[in-house]
Parts: sequence; C-alpha cells; structure tokens
Amino acid sequence: MKIRATILFLIFVSFLLADQIEDLRFAIGLYQDQNYQLAEKELENFVRKYPQSNYLNDANYLLGNIKLLQKDFRTAERIFSELQKSNINPAIEPNILLGLAQVKFFLEDHSAAEKLLIAFQKRYPENDELWKAFLFSARIAMQKNDLKTAETFLNKAEKQKKNASIYRAKFTLFLKKGDFEETKSIVDILLDSYPNEETYQKFAEFLQFCLQEKKFDEINQYESLIINLDSKYLADIKTLFGIAQYNLQNYQKAKKILKDIELEKAEYYLALSFYELEEKKEAEKILQKLKESADQEIAANALFYLAKMEENPQKAIAKLMEFLEKTEDHKFAPIAKYLIGYNHFLLDEHDSAVQFFDASENKLGSFTTEFEKMLFLRAEAYFLQKKYEQAERGFHKYQQTFSTGAFIDEALFKLGLIFFQQNRYQDAKSNFQKILQDYPQSTKKGMSHFYLAEIYLNKLEFENAEQEYRNSMQGKTDLPAVWERISYI
Repeated sequence: MKIRATILFLIFVSFLLADQIEDLRFAIGLYQDQNYQLAEKELENFVRKYPQSNYLNDANYLLGNIKLLQKDFRTAERIFSELQKSNINPAIEPNILLGLAQVKFFLEDHSAAEKLLIAFQKRYPENDELWKAFLFSARIAMQKNDLKTAETFLNKAEKQKKNASIYRAKFTLFLKKGDFEETKSIVDILLDSYPNEETYQKFAEFLQFCLQEKKFDEINQYESLIINLDSKYLADIKTLFGIAQYNLQNYQKAKKILKDIELEKAEYYLALSFYELEEKKEAEKILQKLKESADQEIAANALFYLAKMEENPQKAIAKLMEFLEKTEDHKFAPIAKYLIGYNHFLLDEHDSAVQFFDASENKLGSFTTEFEKMLFLRAEAYFLQKKYEQAERGFHKYQQTFSTGAFIDEALFKLGLIFFQQNRYQDAKSNFQKILQDYPQSTKKGMSHFYLAEIYLNKLEFENAEQEYRNSMQGKTDLPAVWERISYI
C-alpha cells in the first residue's frame, strides 16, 4: 500500500513538472516570436501559478527583459535587482548583470550603470553580449562628452559584432564631432544594410547636417535613394531634398519635389521657389496662409516675404514695419530695415532712407548682397542731398568693403564728381581714368571722358579737352554740352 502511494506521488510530481515546463516553453516561444504582450501575460501567470518552481528565476529574467523592451525601467530594475540576490542559473547570470546595467543607464543612473558594465566586461570577456556592454559604455562616455573614449568602446563593439545600434551610436558620435566624412560613411552603411525607420531618422538628421554645412551637392547624391513609402520620415526627407534644390537655385526641381508635401516647411520653400521663378501669385497665396502659422519662425518669414514682394513703396514700408513690430529680433530684421530704407529712397525720402540704412548696418553684414546695396545707397542718398562730406565717406567705405562690387564703377564716378565739385581735379582725374582703364564696359564710360575733358578745359589744355569730348560720344554723355564745348574750343 505504501509503495503504491509513493508511485502515485511520483507520477503526480512528474505531471506537475511537465505542466511547468510546457507552460514555460509556450511563454518562451511567444518571447522568441517577439510577441511580448502575450509572453508577458503567460510569464506572469507562470510566476503566480508556480511560486516554488525551479524555473521561477528564468521566468522572471524573461519578464525583466520584456519590461526593459517596454521601457518600464522601474519594474525591470526591481526584477533584475531581486534576481541578483537569488540563486540564479549561471547561464543567465551575465544577462541579468547586463540587463540591470542597461536599466540603470536608461534611468540616468550613469555612475551605477558604468560600474556594472565594467564588472560585466571583467567577468565575462568571452560573452556573446560583450559588444552590448561596450556600446553602453560608449553611450555613457558620450554623455560625458568624452568622445575619444566613446569611439574606442564603439570600435571594440564593432569588432565583436556588426549591429545597427552600434552604427547608430557611431553616427551620433561623428555628428557630435562635426566629422562630415565619417558621418556620411556611417549613413551609407545604415542605408545599405539596415533600411528601417531608425535608419531613416538618422538619414534625416544627416541631411539636416548637410544643410547646416551648406553641402547641398552632397544631398543631391542621394536623389535616387528609395525610401519606404510608409516611412513616417518620408515627408521630412523629401522636404530636405527640396530645400537643397532651392539652395542650389534649381527652383523648378525644388518646386516639383515640394509641391505635394503637407508640411509647413515644405510649403514655405515651395513659396520661395515660386517667388524666385517670378510666379508671384502662387507664392503670395501660400505665404498668406503661412503667416498665420503656429510656428513663429515660419509665420514671421512669410510676413517678411509678403512685405518684400509688395511693389508699392508706401505699402511695402507699412508691411515691413508690421513685420518689425512683431519680430524685432528675427534673423531677417536687418534686411527688413534695409528694405524700409530702400523704399524710402525710392520715394526720394533720403533722410528716412539713411536712418533705416544706419539701423540695419551692424547686423546686415552676414547678408552680403543687401549689405553691399545698403552701403552704396546710403552714400548715394547723401550725394543726392548734396551732403558731399558724408557721401565721400560712404563711397570710400563701399570701395574698401567691395573693391570688385557690382557698383564699384558707379562709386568711383560719384567720388570723381565730388572731387570735381570741390576743385580737387587731380583726385577727380584719377577716379575717371580708373573707370576707363579698369571698367571699359561701364555705363559711366562716356561721362568719365566728359569730365576728364572738363578738367582739361579748366586747365586750358584745349587739345586734350577736345579729344576727351569726342571720346565721350562713344558712350552715354551730354551731347548738347559736348558739341557746345567743342564749338567753344
């Protein structure tokens, strides 16, 4: 009877163990299939159902991993910490240590994470997951801005395993260092070997980096790249491609890329492309919408370009003043002040023009084209007011700043006129001769000859004067005055 009872008990125990193993095996299968939600339920059921099981620690280890993947770091920390105190299976001991190190990292307890990672690297130098310890050590070094140490750890990790997370970390490292070539090489590896959402995110960051570095042609190299149409980064990437084309002055191409993208940044550059292609109505329609944008920068930029497009000087001044009232510290504020000055200049309101030119000067230097125009027009405004002393200083400053500028011949001519008015004939002669020598295609060629003739006439050098009067007729000049002077001679 006793023997029979013992046999029945052993049969019951074997059935019990078989149930445990089967339940755990089922949960492990779900875990391996990455069906973490169902695996979590099965493992929690196992822990409740078999609290004395020999496999309890194994089940809890898998639960800890799931919590880590679900970013439930506090729960994962508790599970891994409790497992460390238990009599655990030696096969999973390294994984528990590494899991706890990762949790500490994500909880921003970097000091504790670093100690655990060092312990892992010392205890388990042959472990298959060693690369992961190197990766997290690199990430901690990057947090400390110790980029040299981070690169050393990442190279160790890559040597042990080729993995997308290592290359993503390397991308972040080289981007922090501002190393364009290395960043590009990592992006190419990610795109070739790991074309997924995380890679597309890094690719978008790389394109933004290219824009910041003004490497627009580099962006062009990826034009034929095929991005998954379901990617949430597709619109951002296409927008960055469009912005690159805009900056390369390929406005038609930019328009083609940007026209169907429902992002305000894309719409803004689409409007600018229309503006550059002189399709003003299309540009204005988009900008009118964007000036109400919740994005303050886009709204301000739209308002600025609407003002810039206004052809009526008085209306343009009003719109630009509205722009300045709303966005005094905006990056376009110096250009807005210059444009207000320019429109006052068009209205012959030279005092107001000079006032706004002065206000724009200090911060306009980075906008080279507008800065050059401002320097010239300010000097011209003084000249038209017959404030020759200020005009002379202004034209000299333009000459010194833009010695090969678009208005250099005009500046030299105006300086020559000022000198002529002040009877500084030698200075005037030098300027007019410089125009003829250095700028033979200048529209001021004829009048330069005319004033040289006037200088010779004042010196009673009649032969030279007559020759210069006749030379002046080869360009734009005052013909009635020329024939009058020749007749006089």
